Amino acid sequence: MRCNSKQKRAVVIGVFLLTGIFLTLADKSHSQGQRDPMSPLVSINGQILIAIDDGPSDLILQGILYSPDSASVIISGEILKENDKIYDYLVEKISEKQVILVNDNEKIVLKLEEE
Repeated sequence: MRCNSKQKRAVVIGVFLLTGIFLTLADKSHSQGQRDPMSPLVSINGQILIAIDDGPSDLILQGILYSPDSASVIISGEILKENDKIYDYLVEKISEKQVILVNDNEKIVLKLEEE
């Protein structure tokens, strides 16, 4: 069965559309902190190439929504309330200017930066 020029054009356009959709989805997942599935995990020499998020250095206080009845925070892009967990830390206390995080052997105080 031979394809005519209209069918060939339709196939080419379809391939371009699917490629565009794939690239858009890949860009969105990468921007949401997910690993690029096409990048290698291990080098040719056997070194591990991926970074591991292991906690405190990645905890960035971005905002606090506070009222005496209800409080929430944004830490490293995640919206949390008291008793929620991020990494191995529990959100113990939220106040107007700071958040206290605890785990088994450490307490961290994240403070809002003054402008």
